[in-house]
Amino acid sequence: MSKKDDLVMPQDSVLVMVSSRPLYEQLKLVIMSDIERGVYKHGQKLPAENELASHYKVSRITVRRAIAELAADGFLKSQQGKGTFVNYLKNEYKYLAFNTISENATNPSQNMTNRIIAKEIVPADSILASYLQVPEGTSLIRLKRVMYENDNPYMIDTAFFRLDLYPDIWDKLRENVSTFKILREQYKVQFARAEKALSVVRAGLEEATLLSCIPGDPLFSNSKIIYNENNVPVHYSHYMVHGDRCIYTLTVYGDERDLQVHYKEHYKE
Repeated sequence: MSKKDDLVMPQDSVLVMVSSRPLYEQLKLVIMSDIERGVYKHGQKLPAENELASHYKVSRITVRRAIAELAADGFLKSQQGKGTFVNYLKNEYKYLAFNTISENATNPSQNMTNRIIAKEIVPADSILASYLQVPEGTSLIRLKRVMYENDNPYMIDTAFFRLDLYPDIWDKLRENVSTFKILREQYKVQFARAEKALSVVRAGLEEATLLSCIPGDPLFSNSKIIYNENNVPVHYSHYMVHGDRCIYTLTVYGDERDLQVHYKEHYKE
């Protein structure tokens, strides 16, 4: 990497001195936005603190704190004697794939983990009953997890499991274990097709707390029903992902069905 590449700086970032948000937090958001937009690319070295301070017209203390927090969030990585480098590679996910995000990661440097925050037996309400084609009130396992990428939370996943299809699955649902792998390998489930819905919502207090973001931040809201070869729904899940952590891609063909827009009610926690 050339020295010229190391010193590329955006020219359209302006901090608001009279804002109620501290300057270091504003600077953090500006640099993070530049990283997400590719102004600073993965592996690129950031300009020195004094250059950043001069460019944004803030003190080096402000720059130092913003960089420290971005490093703690995983956006930057400091190397002693070398400088601070961008450590962010946005993942691309095929929206037609059955796999979960954790199984579909395109970033080889990822360390994907998860933490269970709720596991319980719940009765199916009218919406869940219609999704899973079971009588209302049927007992289901509700598994809610927070997914982490290199120790940074990025997704809240809530999945529901039919006890009639998956006897004894309760004890198998553990942290850092792929639920899809359990269904495929231990219950021999064959996924034949899936119905997916994608929308954008804003983080509430719970989502902001679990994902370490700000209330009101945009999140991708995804719901998914998977069917087996007999057209029986064998899995339903709903998950929310940081809007700045991934890109969804969709391949379409010259079929009239691909041009239709469908509006469908989705299950909410």
